[in-house]
Amino acid sequence: MQKEKLMKKKASSLALRFTAGAAMGALIVAVPLSAGDASQLNIVQISVAGLLVVTSGVLSCFWGDQFLDAVSKALDSTSV
Repeated sequence: MQKEKLMKKKASSLALRFTAGAAMGALIVAVPLSAGDASQLNIVQISVAGLLVVTSGVLSCFWGDQFLDAVSKALDSTSV
């Protein structure tokens, strides 16, 4: 019984980390799209954007807050 609760908590924690990382990746993708013309996107650009969002989510699952803090600091150091 205790093991099941631990597994559920770990799964929900991973889901939350993935969601936070994917949201951070979506923010990174949204910045250049907001500055340009989004109607001119092709399939390669959409694929790279989706890959970046999923990769950010997966990296966030592995490294958690350390990854999100590093990305946040990198975004803070830009002029955007």
